[in-house]
Amino acid sequence: MKRIYRFLFVAVIFLAGNVYSMGLSDAIKMAISNSDSLKSLSADIASQQYKAESVYKLNYPTLSTSYSYARVKTRSSTAFSLPGMPPLEVYMNHHNNFRWDIDLKMPLFTGFKLRYAYRLEKVGVDIKKLKREEALLDLIYDVSKTYYGVLFAERMKDVMDARVKSLKAHLKDAEKFYKAGVIPKNDLLKSRAAELAAVQDLGSAKVSVLLAKSNLNRLLGRSFENPLNLNDVDGQLSGKIRIGNIRGGFDLSTQKKLISYAKEHRPVILEIKNNIRKLKYAQKIAASSYYPQIGIGANYNREGNHLDVSKNENIPFYPYRNASIGIKANWELFNWGKTADEVDMYKSKQLSITFMEKDISKKIALGVEKAFLNTKLAYNNLKSAKAELIQAKENFRITNLRYKNGITTSTELLDAEGYLVGAKAHYYGSLYNYFINLALLKRQVGVR
Repeated sequence: MKRIYRFLFVAVIFLAGNVYSMGLSDAIKMAISNSDSLKSLSADIASQQYKAESVYKLNYPTLSTSYSYARVKTRSSTAFSLPGMPPLEVYMNHHNNFRWDIDLKMPLFTGFKLRYAYRLEKVGVDIKKLKREEALLDLIYDVSKTYYGVLFAERMKDVMDARVKSLKAHLKDAEKFYKAGVIPKNDLLKSRAAELAAVQDLGSAKVSVLLAKSNLNRLLGRSFENPLNLNDVDGQLSGKIRIGNIRGGFDLSTQKKLISYAKEHRPVILEIKNNIRKLKYAQKIAASSYYPQIGIGANYNREGNHLDVSKNENIPFYPYRNASIGIKANWELFNWGKTADEVDMYKSKQLSITFMEKDISKKIALGVEKAFLNTKLAYNNLKSAKAELIQAKENFRITNLRYKNGITTSTELLDAEGYLVGAKAHYYGSLYNYFINLALLKRQVGVR
């Protein structure tokens, strides 16, 4: 028996863990943790970092070795003679020739090419990090928008469920009044039609909740059917906004602060600035051709007619092993202006991106202004929607009381009930629309 109780206790704990209450911050953390696109971008950042390190190591010396074999049909030779002696023929190679080399190379001066090549790749790392940050901001906004969408769908389902219950109760009253001869048959038919329509609307609301939750589960990286128990937001809102380090009300000064911040900190703007830096480094790399390329090299080799190149038989005056060290300078003196053309090309690209930065900066300012004004409008609409809901509730209460006392008709009661449902929908729509607009404003400003 104790084992059964223990099993049931563990099962309850397990099930409770699967339906724990989730807040927006929890949902965002889960989405970030499970996002395949963010993981892909993180791997891309690591790839670029390795590439940068690889380019930097071109400054280091390299050590290589090689081994070769060649079969020669006719041996090379030379002949010479000394006074009083017969001619002497000396061979320069064998039929079977083996050679082993060890080479050490290191660049000494490349016209600053390697220095700027490394910096260019490091800027590439920063650009990829900014791309990930941009994708992260998109994900946070999508999760926030979908989260509030689920809450709105659930509230509307509750509204429709309450409507069905209310209309069922009203239908029972209408049937009693009809049997008593208090109301005509057409009032009864209107009540039945309204109840049937409410049941259909409730079914549609339930489907909307399921689809909204499936969409949120998709963003969270979970199976669509996983249960979701979301924390609702507080309907008591203040006229102050907090976005990053910026605090203020819905006034022009706050709007200007947000636009200024976005122009300086939006990842897309920082990415453009880094692309300009990247082109400057590319220009420096192209200009490296104006300078000589200097490198140092050393070689150790052994050659002979044995597989292990341990000796070089029957070839006098030619050692079977040797070593050398030297410096080589290569300077391209004339290439028909190719280097100058490449430098000018990168200058033109920098100018092009500079104009693009100005255009995008204007679009960012417009996006922040639009999101700010829409958030302000949503806040004002929420206050009026709340007042409308209070009036609709009181109107329905009075109309329902008048109907039960036989003072008014079913038509007026159904109109009052429809007005109440519309007021609830308007209130919840305004509430969650405010939070969605606030999330969009954060996204436009570039704040998580």
